[in-house]
Amino acid sequence: MVVVEIQGDRQRHGRFGGGQHDDEQSDKVTVEPEREGAVFLQELAAERHEVDVGAVEHQFDTHQHAEGIATTKNNIANIYSIKKNYAQALTYFEDSHLGFVALGITDRIIGSMNNLGNLHTDLQLYDKALTFYTDAHKLAEKSGKEYSDPLANIGNLYYRQGNYQRAVEY
Repeated sequence: MVVVEIQGDRQRHGRFGGGQHDDEQSDKVTVEPEREGAVFLQELAAERHEVDVGAVEHQFDTHQHAEGIATTKNNIANIYSIKKNYAQALTYFEDSHLGFVALGITDRIIGSMNNLGNLHTDLQLYDKALTFYTDAHKLAEKSGKEYSDPLANIGNLYYRQGNYQRAVEY
């Protein structure tokens, strides 16, 4: 079980509140083992926009295998990205990606390349982002599976750059 403490003066909403406003309150959320992981942590961070990342990092110790570690690193990277701490997000996304590559999990490799592309897009490093998206698309084609995310991300990248003609191609 992991306990994540959330602090701050935020409007409560979503699963953890009903729209009321809490003044300087600290919430403790207990995460049952079956709810630990990617979805819960991302939803929690997105809903509250504040999370004690140190408490989430503790989750490393609870995973027994390499895929769990790579997944946890990806989740931590998402939290850092939401908090706009891009340097830390990049470190964790890269570590996560290397873990999935080492394990040869194609679906997760494609996803991690998309995450790296998204981060580089946020940093306005469009050439590097495009490389990640293109590599993700090539890997998806090579694996024989259909993934729309890399192509959609390429289109969004061109749109963000104002290149609408190229954007509609994707």
